Amino acid sequence: MGVALAVGCGGDSKSAGGGEKKAEAGKTGEAAKPAEAAKPAEKAAEPLVLVDKDLAPAGEKWAGWSAKGPESATVMEDLGGARIATPKVRGPGAFDVAFKQERIDFAARKKSIQEGADMAKSTVTFTVDTPDALEWSSKMGDHTSYQFVLVRKVGDVEVSCYTVTPRESEAEIADLKKSCESIAKK
Repeated sequence: MGVALAVGCGGDSKSAGGGEKKAEAGKTGEAAKPAEAAKPAEKAAEPLVLVDKDLAPAGEKWAGWSAKGPESATVMEDLGGARIATPKVRGPGAFDVAFKQERIDFAARKKSIQEGADMAKSTVTFTVDTPDALEWSSKMGDHTSYQFVLVRKVGDVEVSCYTVTPRESEAEIADLKKSCESIAKK
């Protein structure tokens, strides 16, 4: 995943933004203050329309299984199970959820999450911790992200469903949970 970085170059002080402030600061004897970086406008994500997705492309083990996902999402074999993901896996309109035909060990997952948070110097709060659901938020500075693992029983098969990447909002989590709740064997 690439990261874009915008850097202002020299040139005309008026077109570089903040040039007028520097000139004014010089007149009053005050130190020039750096211009505040423009924050991108946060666009509310439109609710995703979820449709039935055949999980067979994830391998023979998933033949006859389905779960809901966006029309633009692809079903693939990944992470030892099935994954439904849109081309863009982060940001507005993104979708990325995975399924395994086994119960994920919540104690081991919690330990791993806490160890990762300790290394990153972030704070983890487990908001749901039941035999069939583990949900948590992670806070680093002023940024909070959300993740979960849910276990569903379909017939005699336990299926774990989980976030692949941290989500930026609880609304995104709600869409992913709809996919988990829809898992079915035809």
